[in-house]
Amino acid sequence: MVTESDESAERLFNDLCFFHELIGRPVDDLAWFPEWETLPYEATSPHVGLIARRMTTLHRLLTDPPTMLVTSITTAMHRLIPRLTFEQAIFRFETAATFERESLTTDLLRLGYRRVSVVEIPGEFSIRGGIVDIFSTAYANPLRIEFLGDQVESIRLFDPATQTSVMKLKDAWVLPAREFIRPADDSDATTPIQADAEWRGPDLYSSMDTLFDYLIGPPVLAFDQPETLKQACETAWNKIDDGYLRHVDRDASNPYPSPERLFLTWQEIQERIAAWPILALEPLTPPNASWSPTFSFPAQAPGTIGLGIRGTAFSQTLHLLEGLRNEHRVVLVARSRGQVDRLLALLREHDLPADPWKPSLWSSRSTGKLPFYVLHGDLSTGFLSGDLRLALLTEEELFAKGARHKPQPKSRTATFLSSLEDLNVGDYVVHVQHGIAKYRGLKRLVVQDFESDYLILE
Repeated sequence: MVTESDESAERLFNDLCFFHELIGRPVDDLAWFPEWETLPYEATSPHVGLIARRMTTLHRLLTDPPTMLVTSITTAMHRLIPRLTFEQAIFRFETAATFERESLTTDLLRLGYRRVSVVEIPGEFSIRGGIVDIFSTAYANPLRIEFLGDQVESIRLFDPATQTSVMKLKDAWVLPAREFIRPADDSDATTPIQADAEWRGPDLYSSMDTLFDYLIGPPVLAFDQPETLKQACETAWNKIDDGYLRHVDRDASNPYPSPERLFLTWQEIQERIAAWPILALEPLTPPNASWSPTFSFPAQAPGTIGLGIRGTAFSQTLHLLEGLRNEHRVVLVARSRGQVDRLLALLREHDLPADPWKPSLWSSRSTGKLPFYVLHGDLSTGFLSGDLRLALLTEEELFAKGARHKPQPKSRTATFLSSLEDLNVGDYVVHVQHGIAKYRGLKRLVVQDFESDYLILE
């Protein structure tokens, strides 16, 4: 499924996960391929969390394809490292198998991993004797691999905060940590990869692939409003051209590859998918639509019957809900498990029947006036469907709350500052290079024309 933007793709992916959980289908059937979230020709690499998601998704497409893949048109425009290069870069550990440890450090550095003393985020590794910790982009937790010589004794996932084991594994994958994989015989294969290396992929490879090249077998494509996608593609190209011109002005001596080597045009995308079946998703059937056949899914927004309107008394909301229950199975979606309990209690306090939702209820053929159902989930917006006799309502539509904002992930800097505030003068600390020291406070210094705070250790 292809949407207009990365934000809409993520929202659709979360909604699809919700519906899978609603009817009891495994969420593993779904995958989301996000974009870099960097400005065109911005001299930086994508966030390591996004790289991890992208690498995991590409690996799944080649080994265990999901039933449905969600992405945006701007992501599909971006050319990728060659599929063969990606496949050859992946390696796997197996318990009781042998692995040439001498080449391990070289292999990891070539894939963009950084050697550190303690692994904390994806893309890091450490080696201490026969213990190798790798935060592979394939997992949500780092791997701890114990060797006896060149033989793998054990593999487990562990919590980087507590260093405690989370799960024992029989085997484990290591995927690239950067979208810039140098050949094994490259003289610079073990040197740190520059922050902007991803932009120079076309200079490293004779040709680049696309997301479509990673698909096994012809897929069915679902385009969310094709004309809107075309406009989004053209808008993105304007930004790409502007970004490239600004970049060339800044660094004319060593410019990045030109836009046509890094991105696909709308016409190129159409030529690439010409032989594949396409579903066009439209809120309303355009008068000049050439699609055939056409299927309709009539649905109403909750606001059309008065739900989710600010200033509505709760007694009026309950009256509307009770009216819905005459013709619909009403399912209320709570953002937290605690809110599920509160909603159930609130409905029961008003003498309204309410039960927790169970996936088995989806296939139930019960008729008549059913109780209200409440479940925990992440649904962007609810709807009313007469055909399905179903009313799905979110907290925002039930209590007329404001728009929900996506929480920002906590940065590593914030975590560091939080722990630094707990540090007292005289406490013992461990320096990465120099070992145990005593903390004597902070001092502000100017180093190479840059002013910053430094820790005083002795």
